[in-house]
Amino acid sequence: MLPLPDTRSDLSVPPAALQAGLTGALPQRRPDPEDGDASLALALMRSVVQPVILMDPDGRVTQMNPVAQALLLPDGAAPPQGRFWWQMWAHADGLSLRRALADAAGGDTVAITLDCRRAIASHATLVPVEDSQGRVAKVLCVLRAR
Repeated sequence: MLPLPDTRSDLSVPPAALQAGLTGALPQRRPDPEDGDASLALALMRSVVQPVILMDPDGRVTQMNPVAQALLLPDGAAPPQGRFWWQMWAHADGLSLRRALADAAGGDTVAITLDCRRAIASHATLVPVEDSQGRVAKVLCVLRAR
């Protein structure tokens, strides 16, 4: 497990969200037990201290790590599987979010600022995740406060 940052200034997410990420459970959809890659991906998502969202190339959310759930979802809300990624930021420029996603789905790593009329804007890095044939199978969104 990664060490915790030493000071609050090192954190880009609220401490409560960080703690939730270290103790929360991730599986929202169980991987095939024979699929070692999926198990590895879920283990990595659990251990990352940044909010992480995994989505299909069309932008439909398939997984959120516990840190993302604690940061983005109201208490007790179900994770938004099946909703489009850009719908999670109602005040952000949806067209810019869709363009960034299209670039990531095309194989590029993309950085975008989510200026959502919140006290803290976030940076999102969209990373294409390729399958064994080199096609983009998923897009990983890693968030951090600006």
